[in-house]
Amino acid sequence: MNRTKTFLALAFCFGLSLVASAAFAQDDSPSIVGTYQFVSSLLPDSTVIESPVIVGLITFTETHRNFNASWTDKDGRRVSLSSISEYKLTSNEYTEKNIYYMKYTEGAEEPITFDFSDQSATSKVTKDQGGIRFKMPLHDEPEVFFKGDELVAIEPGVYEDHWKKIK
Repeated sequence: MNRTKTFLALAFCFGLSLVASAAFAQDDSPSIVGTYQFVSSLLPDSTVIESPVIVGLITFTETHRNFNASWTDKDGRRVSLSSISEYKLTSNEYTEKNIYYMKYTEGAEEPITFDFSDQSATSKVTKDQGGIRFKMPLHDEPEVFFKGDELVAIEPGVYEDHWKKIK
């Protein structure tokens, strides 16, 4: 009988330690993991632009971001943007490290820009309306807002891009 009580006591303590470990290991960092498809762009004059004028996908894994988008600018030129980066997201900060960046603007004096540097930058994460908001810190990118299956990229006075999580 004593062996049974000892075994049960040990099993109970082991169970408690697992629960306590899990509670302390909980990370309150938000997750943005998934693939988002470019749905529409709202311009300052209230014009809404959709595919095929704009196309794009962003994929966030646990550690990397892959971004590809193409659109027609206000001058009728085709623009394409592609980037690959490492990132870390916590409840307070978004840090990104460049791996590859390319921007192409049809008909521009210097149509292609490349960046293979390993520069990194950090921006503050804030909780907002049940989601999170932060500025993409590299390459003069926009502020982004994640809520549920939606991503909104905002460049005040220029555009408000809407993305929908597809996976």
